[in-house]
Amino acid sequence: MTEAGTLRWTLIAFAATVAALAAAAPFTHIGRLHASEGRFWVAVVAAALAPGALAAAAMFTKALVPAAVVAGLALALFAWAANPQQQRAAASPAPRPLDAVAAADNGGVQISNADAGRLLTTHGIPAGDVESYVLSFYGPIDAETLRPGQTFLRYSAAPTGQGRFLTTTHFKSSTVAQLALHLSWFNTATCLAPVRVTKRTLVLVGDVAFGEPGVKQYVILQPDAFSFGHGSAYSSAACK
Repeated sequence: MTEAGTLRWTLIAFAATVAALAAAAPFTHIGRLHASEGRFWVAVVAAALAPGALAAAAMFTKALVPAAVVAGLALALFAWAANPQQQRAAASPAPRPLDAVAAADNGGVQISNADAGRLLTTHGIPAGDVESYVLSFYGPIDAETLRPGQTFLRYSAAPTGQGRFLTTTHFKSSTVAQLALHLSWFNTATCLAPVRVTKRTLVLVGDVAFGEPGVKQYVILQPDAFSFGHGSAYSSAACK
């Protein structure tokens, strides 16, 4: 094969790799983190560019150094795109101390991550899981008091059961719910259950890390203060 023919097939293979990654991305870890962000496309192109550059280096000896540089830059770009640092939230009043949480009756009271962790620990969350709960939030965490009668939604893979995470947002499909709430892979979100507050209780509220901007999650501290309804299908996906 001539050098021109080899280069043509290399470019075709590169384009096919990009297309395949883009098609599979919504179902991958990176896609679920960044499918709606510019970083996602940087990751897709970088992931395809690195092996493409190395392949070019193997086929064209003269291109070894430039291809190695391109491959290195592509890997650096991929690492940057796939591991975003959470942006700092806009300036806001200093978090209230934990002993002020009891006054959170009229809207949420912002608390520190450390206080959120202490609340989780004192309400039965294992010490090894506390950090993952805190990191599931993006930006400020509020402590908010709920009153009996308030209702929320729970997305899950089964029609029965309980959980710690709720929301008030209704999604049109399970795939949209998974992405917006950044659910784990085993939570298919095919079932939607109503959850009602039965007694005055405190919850943690905030945006979802790596989820859809503006979507709020509510982390339950006292499961016995809620009544979990039976889940049912809300889209074309079956709930069973």
